[in-house]
Amino acid sequence: MVCRGGFHYYRVLFTQMRLNPPQPSGIIYRLSGRILLLSCIIHPDATKPAPTKWENKVMTLTCQQLLQKHNHVWHKATIHPFLEQCKLGTIKPEQFNTWLVQDYLFVLEFTRLIGRVLAAAPTAHFDTLLSGASAIKDELAWFREKAMERSLNLNTQKQPACNQYCHFMQTLWDMPYPVQVTAFWAIELAYNQGWQLPGQMSEPYNEFAQRWGNTGFTEYVTLLEKQANQVLPEASESIQQQAESAFLQIAQLEAEFWQMAFNAGTVVPNNGTHSPVFNDP
Repeated sequence: MVCRGGFHYYRVLFTQMRLNPPQPSGIIYRLSGRILLLSCIIHPDATKPAPTKWENKVMTLTCQQLLQKHNHVWHKATIHPFLEQCKLGTIKPEQFNTWLVQDYLFVLEFTRLIGRVLAAAPTAHFDTLLSGASAIKDELAWFREKAMERSLNLNTQKQPACNQYCHFMQTLWDMPYPVQVTAFWAIELAYNQGWQLPGQMSEPYNEFAQRWGNTGFTEYVTLLEKQANQVLPEASESIQQQAESAFLQIAQLEAEFWQMAFNAGTVVPNNGTHSPVFNDP
């Protein structure tokens, strides 16, 4: 409360106080033997509504601002030789198979993240998030089907790039909702753009490109962006900074994930023999 006004002698105010009783904010002071009254006027700011639960708002942040500000790092997350060679049909089987297995393991952890985001989300955001959760169920079954077609073992360990990404998603579990939903949007956008930007791909890779690059998935990602934009402006500066940091980490982790798959199949000597190893950048 901001107090403005002056001191008035008690005798002068006595009659006025009888006719117009002072507001509760009036404060009685004793100064030089005389009772004085400090008249207080409530500053207009004091009548404003209470701050939201993401208080201390000092700046505005949107998803598009993140993309524009960090265009260079986002470019690396969504444009990669792995995807270009899928388009051309020159990707090696061991490279693509590494991606398929590790991405399946990633999606398992991503499924747990969906549950955490739902737990923190406002009810108005449920429909979009639940539609994503429903699609994940089909996606996991589809991964298992594709792995079976290629005789791949899904019961394997995460490679370092995948493990780091999964660990990062675990750190999001207890983050404020604006950070969670921004990260959730960024993860989905990375796959949408990564598989969409190259355009038509050679078979059999076009099936994978269509899964994440189709217009329906693009519309879903747009809805996630709108939901993130609804809560980011109401967040405090520190929470907005956390959201921006999460966005940057996702961009880096996406680039490292593509590189992990692209590096697969490198042959190195091993006691006189040669065996495939998967190098993490």
